[in-house]
Amino acid sequence: MAGLATAPSSAADPLPEVVPDLEWAACGLAPEIPTECATATLPMDYDEPVGDEVGIAVARVPATNPQERIGTLFFNFGGPGGPAVDYLQAAGAGIFGTLNERFDIIAIDPRGVGQSSPAVGCDSDPETTGIYSLPSNTPLTVDPAALLTKSQKYVDDCEAPNGEILSHLSTANVARDMHAINTALGEQQLNYLGFSYGTFLGATYAALHPDGYRALVLDGPVDAQSYRDDPLANIAVQTAGFETSLNRFLEA
Repeated sequence: MAGLATAPSSAADPLPEVVPDLEWAACGLAPEIPTECATATLPMDYDEPVGDEVGIAVARVPATNPQERIGTLFFNFGGPGGPAVDYLQAAGAGIFGTLNERFDIIAIDPRGVGQSSPAVGCDSDPETTGIYSLPSNTPLTVDPAALLTKSQKYVDDCEAPNGEILSHLSTANVARDMHAINTALGEQQLNYLGFSYGTFLGATYAALHPDGYRALVLDGPVDAQSYRDDPLANIAVQTAGFETSLNRFLEA
């Protein structure tokens, strides 16, 4: 169960702080993997912190040189919607091995994703109605009415089984979840490494908690304003980049 502290998290985010209880248990997929897991029980809606709750899956690999430990290091691979807990379960610190000497490596599965609950699932056939279903449309073959019908069916199939959680999956709420978990770990400030969409998450955390982080590394940053205000344009630029890379690969 989440607990309420009396102090606000920051002037930019004047909501009561929520500090979850974390009960750790070994969860590495092999005996030599020192990963521990816990579940953070947090508000589904931070405006109503005593209402419905979500369970955020958390994993950590403790620092291997505790005498030189600096603190915790959260990471996010991107997506949005990329899980992280299963990576630490399978690989331990993995690519963060050097950082793990002085940081506890912390993974969370963002709300609605992976081992967190409730997890979002769409009651659709990805081969026929999903966003990557085949055959793919081209400007020469697309039937706009049929495409809109299929897209609306996919939206309906995703909305129907998931209920209230869908309206609480914002990046801001994921940033609030990170803040609550870091506080539960006894840390005063966040250390964070984000890739791709994870850079937007890091920027959002910094906006909500301008004094709440020690270091942010944003690798492959997206334009936060464009990502927020004009996502279709952002996707078009990304798609053009993939197309250029594919053409170069085919021509090589």
